[in-house]
Amino acid sequence: MNRTLLLVLLCLSLLAPALVFAQDAANESVASCNLENGDQVAIRYQPVKASGEKQEFGSKIPYGSVWAPNNTPLVLFTSGPLSAADHSLTAGAYTMYLVPNKSAWTLVISSQTDTKAKYDASKDIVRVPMELGALPNSQPEFKVILGHTGPNECSIRIYWQKQGGFATFKGK
Repeated sequence: MNRTLLLVLLCLSLLAPALVFAQDAANESVASCNLENGDQVAIRYQPVKASGEKQEFGSKIPYGSVWAPNNTPLVLFTSGPLSAADHSLTAGAYTMYLVPNKSAWTLVISSQTDTKAKYDASKDIVRVPMELGALPNSQPEFKVILGHTGPNECSIRIYWQKQGGFATFKGK
């Protein structure tokens, strides 16, 4: 009897991390874009919902503060070199944060790859200014889209509530 109970507990302890990881993965979304040079850009993020109709940026989330959905940064993966705001990025993984302001947003690209670590400004690689525009319909869930917009170019579009922020990644 004790061996059976021990075997069941051992199996459950081995399965628990896999179940937790699968649950976390179910709450994530991925946007991707293929460049003409064969490289790919992908962004993994948490699609959080707004807490109501009131604009979250500027109230619940203060302007000028570094923010990540569910306190989990976006993760940028690139299979080849890219540039963002005229700054070169090598192939690999990066974390990204958003700094909302009333008239513009800034996308922070960091060398930090641990999504559970606290934001560390010393790890910032580049701060990318984002154009800001009003959306025709309110987007209650934080959403990231990567769109192929030109030769070796992908546009990142971040939509949330009544605003959208836009920036461009260029392949090399």
